[in-house]
Amino acid sequence: MLTATKRCVIIILVNSNKMLLIRKGNISVKYIQITQDFKSDLISKKAMLTVQELAKRTEVNRWTVSDILNGRRSQVKQDTYRKLVNFIKEG
Repeated sequence: MLTATKRCVIIILVNSNKMLLIRKGNISVKYIQITQDFKSDLISKKAMLTVQELAKRTEVNRWTVSDILNGRRSQVKQDTYRKLVNFIKEG
């Protein structure tokens, strides 16, 4: 059993991106490590969209999108990662 002062970190590979599962007490927060390949896929799919347009289409906060594209953020929550993957996969 985990107490409020202990943390458990589990690393899982998701499409060559790392998923970090951090447990603290009864709370689990999942983060995905963004790889350079994923970032490149996102940039190429973004094409001529502005960060604001990309944020609107993916339903991800524009500051989060900007931070990812500019390398200021290397981990995102699982839900954010799923939204970005769906954007990349759409034809």
